[in-house]
Amino acid sequence: MNKDSEISFDEQEALAYAKRMKEFYEFLATYLLLAAVFLVVFWGEWIVYLIFAGLGVCLLIQGLLAFEVIGFLSPNWERKFAEKRLGRKL
Repeated sequence: MNKDSEISFDEQEALAYAKRMKEFYEFLATYLLLAAVFLVVFWGEWIVYLIFAGLGVCLLIQGLLAFEVIGFLSPNWERKFAEKRLGRKL
């Protein structure tokens, strides 16, 4: 039997939320570690600040998605989209 068919939608949604949170915290830890290393090694180089500004924007967007401030492409969004397509509740 498929593992996905054994758990309810609410459980799948909770697992997806936990996965998004884990990915966000992994990205945050990686960002902070690399920022510390690159700022020490390449102090004063403008390109380092530009790169980390871009990565910071990506980190911000991923955080907003992980904490569900932006609901786009979340499991709940998928369910609403499917219900709209079917014209009925799931």
